[in-house]
This record gives sequence, structure tokens and C-alpha cells, in this order.
Amino acid sequence: MNVKTCSSCRIEKPLSQFGKNRIKKDGLCAACKDCRNARKKQHYYANRDSEIAAARAWNVANPEAAKRNRRASFERNRERINKKARERYAQERDRIAAANSAWRKANPAKCREIKSRRRAAKLQRTPKWLTQEHKRQIFEIYKQALESCKFLGVEIHVDHIVPLQGKNVSGLHVPWNLQLLTGPDNSQKRNRLPEYLEGWRDRDGNKINS
Repeated sequence: MNVKTCSSCRIEKPLSQFGKNRIKKDGLCAACKDCRNARKKQHYYANRDSEIAAARAWNVANPEAAKRNRRASFERNRERINKKARERYAQERDRIAAANSAWRKANPAKCREIKSRRRAAKLQRTPKWLTQEHKRQIFEIYKQALESCKFLGVEIHVDHIVPLQGKNVSGLHVPWNLQLLTGPDNSQKRNRLPEYLEGWRDRDGNKINS
């Protein structure tokens, strides 16, 4: 028998629509996933403040697990999150630009510190063996970013594929480590390695993660 009647909505549904419950005779929950999710959602909104407080307390008590959960949630919803960020940026571009400008004016010392740290990082990660052709290629990439901003009407960043200041590995300021990303995409990436590079191993066989 490949179907079961939900105890809540009384609709006959495929077994795949029921969650697992080992204490039940058939090993499945009595209510279907849709009904259980609806009940959980209703309970959450009816007890929103206490639910949020409990979640925050758990996150504080379990920082590493909370970090893993956030990362897993982002990976599951990466495309939706990035799409939503791009749409939000497009809709609120002027407001975001004004807010950023206001923050820079209100925090000049912090801006100078960030720029100084960024320049220092680039200098430290720019190899002496770069040729004039390599430097020309880097210039062309930054020029392309500026032209793309004007043509597309969106903010385009020059991003280091392997971050200059990663947690366990740092990339170089070289043309083959540069890519163009929209502002929201670059903000989402932050100082992380791209997904296809995660799991690299060093000479000792240890996994390298940004």
C-alpha cells in the first residue's frame, strides 16, 4: 500500500508525503507533512516572541552548531537568497547608496582604516614576479568593471576568487584570481572560498577552507 490517509486533513496521500515516526506501527507520522508544517507555522506565530527567545538562547549555547545550521541553510537556499538580494538592490538602489554614503560620512576613520587594511593586503599578496603584461591584465579587469557599471546600471565589484584574507588560505592579487561580481553577490560571498574550491587539501593533507 503506497498511500495513507492524513489524520488531520483526511486526504489520501502518497507515503512520501508523511514524515518518519519510529514509534508508529507503520513508521510514519499520522498527519501529512503539509498539515504538520501548517501547525508548526501556526504555533510559531502564536508564540513568536517566546520562539525567537528560545532560538536565540540555543544559538548562544551552541555557537558552532548554529554556525553550521546557518551555513547549511544558506547553501540550500543560495539561489533564492541571491536572487532576492539582487531584486532588493535593484528596487532600493538609491536608498542603499544614500545609506552607504551617510555611513561613510559618519564613520570616516573606519573607512580610512578599511581602505588602508585593504591596500596593505593587496600589497602583501601581490607577487614580485608579476610581469608588465600581468599588470596590464589587472588594469583591464578593473576598467571592465567600471565600464560594466555604467552600461548595466548596477554596481560591479572586482572580487578575488580565493580571498586575500581568508581564514586558512589567502589568494594572490593576480589576474587569474580576479572575477567580476555584482555588489549583492560579492556581499554574499564575503571572504569565503567558492564552492568548487572548498575541500582543497594542503601539503599535509589537511582540508583548506576560507
